[in-house]
Amino acid sequence: MFKFLKFLGALVLVAGAGVGGYFLYDRVLKDKISEWKGEEFQLIYSYETLTGLDSDKTPYGLVKGYQGVAPEEIIVEDSFEDNGTKQAVVAVKSNAFKNARKTKKIEFPASVAIFGYNVFKGCDNLETAIFKMPKEMAPSIGFYGSFDTVNWNKTTFYVTCEEIQESMVSAYADANVVVDPALA
Repeated sequence: MFKFLKFLGALVLVAGAGVGGYFLYDRVLKDKISEWKGEEFQLIYSYETLTGLDSDKTPYGLVKGYQGVAPEEIIVEDSFEDNGTKQAVVAVKSNAFKNARKTKKIEFPASVAIFGYNVFKGCDNLETAIFKMPKEMAPSIGFYGSFDTVNWNKTTFYVTCEEIQESMVSAYADANVVVDPALA
């Protein structure tokens, strides 16, 4: 019986070390390793469903994430090439800019109106986010959950019209949202 308990204890220890090692890699080292490799920053665009839970399984052109070290300013393009076909960027996947710690400003084109959850998770220095979506998109935009991790004392969102401002503020009462019609 003692040998079995000793074996079980060793098994638990090995499993704990494996889980702890994965957590350390996923939460801390993964971003540092890409910095060490010196990879150039690149947005990763994709044509797929926004989440695995999409009921209609409609694919969208979306920002899936990035590789390399995120710069202070990121400008999302309005389209990208996918297997020789030009796709419009209409969405940003959950955690797309996760841990872009150096980024202070992100600009989205007018075509982007769908946002996954926690888009800016870990963007501790984000000061400005610009959304160029037109007034006509306001009724179809849902921001709930998209910007839960934003520091609203530090970050200002710029939008094209009051309707989009109202949509953001209804989701995030503390949001600092400024209307700038010149963005349209």
